[in-house]
Amino acid sequence: MKSIIATFNGSFITALGSDPRFTTYKKRLGGPEKIRCIDYIWFSGATLAVSEVSVLPTEDEIDTTVMLPNLRFPSDHLSLCAGLHYVVNRSSDVNDII
Repeated sequence: MKSIIATFNGSFITALGSDPRFTTYKKRLGGPEKIRCIDYIWFSGATLAVSEVSVLPTEDEIDTTVMLPNLRFPSDHLSLCAGLHYVVNRSSDVNDII
């Protein structure tokens, strides 16, 4: 049986040129502070294109004494959203939407 290898693209790096600085910002009791990007929205560039991605908060917008979760961001991971659409033919204009 042949293995199927798919190539996936990250929505944020495709739309903005880089992944978010962080998608989690926390410190567990007695542990080190963790600021890193560990969440992604992957898609197949052969059939889909990114039209938009969500605006994520900056470090200045997160209370660094509380970190995540907090009252404004109730999870220890930020919510990622991306608008994706099908493309009819990757070599044609991106506006050719099914």
